Amino acid sequence: MNTTTKIAKATALNQEARITVLGLLKNFYDEQIFTLLIKEVYSSDLQISLAAIRGSASIGNEVAIPHLYRMVEHGKADQKIEAIRSLAAINAPSSIEKLAKYYNIFPQKEVRLEILTGINRISPMNVKVQQLNRTILMDPDRAPEFCETIMTGLLEAGNLELVKQHLFKAPAEVQRIIFTQLLLTSSEEASALILSYREDAPRFDPLTLGCYLCAYELKTSNPQQNFLLDLLVSSNPKATTSFLATLSQYKGRIQYPTRMFRLLLRFPFVDRETESMNGEFLSKILTEVKTYSPLLLNEFIFTTATHLEAVFAKLKKQHISLGGITEREMLLIIILAKILEQYGTQELLSETQRYFKMPGPDNPSVLVLKLRERLSTAPSDDQHRLEACVPLFMSDDRKLRLNTASTLSKVNLTSYSLLRRLNRLIRVIGTLEIRNSGKKILEILN
Repeated sequence: MNTTTKIAKATALNQEARITVLGLLKNFYDEQIFTLLIKEVYSSDLQISLAAIRGSASIGNEVAIPHLYRMVEHGKADQKIEAIRSLAAINAPSSIEKLAKYYNIFPQKEVRLEILTGINRISPMNVKVQQLNRTILMDPDRAPEFCETIMTGLLEAGNLELVKQHLFKAPAEVQRIIFTQLLLTSSEEASALILSYREDAPRFDPLTLGCYLCAYELKTSNPQQNFLLDLLVSSNPKATTSFLATLSQYKGRIQYPTRMFRLLLRFPFVDRETESMNGEFLSKILTEVKTYSPLLLNEFIFTTATHLEAVFAKLKKQHISLGGITEREMLLIIILAKILEQYGTQELLSETQRYFKMPGPDNPSVLVLKLRERLSTAPSDDQHRLEACVPLFMSDDRKLRLNTASTLSKVNLTSYSLLRRLNRLIRVIGTLEIRNSGKKILEILN
């Protein structure tokens, strides 16, 4: 049975079957099929008409174009939308001028957005498209939903100056889309655009900042030393997570693997999920280097060993040891110190230190409540450990209180992060098979 016969029989089918058949027909590039589809475009059954309009959305289906124009001009709202989408899918440059005129004719926001999306899909470099993009961009009353289509269209057309001028006026999600797209380009102009935001980068929200810094690190040839890490350390942790999430989605080759390797070794610890992304990308860099630049491995080994020595030295200096402890109270003091190292803030640590320096116990309920709130999202085991330490706050033993204050004075809030960095280094050492580092690792574990 040929396709024409199938179409003829489809008219005798029920609505659901007809819609299914019409939906499949756009996979067949045949003018005879296109001609038969047109009859169904004008069906009195709206769902069948919509299915036929969607079925016309095949590249090069010139036969359908005048009928789709008619649907845009005279059809119902759903038919207008589907007709514009089909015109975009047909991808005929001749449709741009007509669709651009429709933008001024139809005031409905949904129709205008579809027109804008459609012409930018056909050719964002078309003069008419660029003119309309610029006009809408300058309109203070434009709908916010138009911004993504306009900005990405201008970027694809290479109109980076307009993108630069209006990026901070765009919603945060659009800013992230722009920086993600810049990751796909390698032009000098794109690099210059990324660099132009360096001084204003702190103005971005945390998720956008992470996305921007990823583009900055991957697409600029000489990024400012320590700029990225300094900014991440002083920003919301979500920026670090966003950076690694954007990096994980990047499919291109790393142009400067040594620089990225060193950067990831020093990255601040946020949580286990973020650390997992860091580890996965470190593994990706090592795999690429082993495959394409094996001579860099010696440099990677030296860098890893140097970082291990630095982290080890800091931990040894700051380490609060459990060795030799036999008394229950001293064990609780160490547990409290470890909890504050992992979950405390400088303000909370200072307040706890001041509390234990007092000659006798004051009402600890407010301080204990703050500690509980700080651990409200922590694993239950850590919450139980905190509860075990609560009797320390009630004690009037002067010696015990002074021992607690003395131990807490040794707490360094970076220790937990350093231990996480040590874990990261141990994994890299295992991948690089740096055998002589084993003794150093065992030394600190003991």
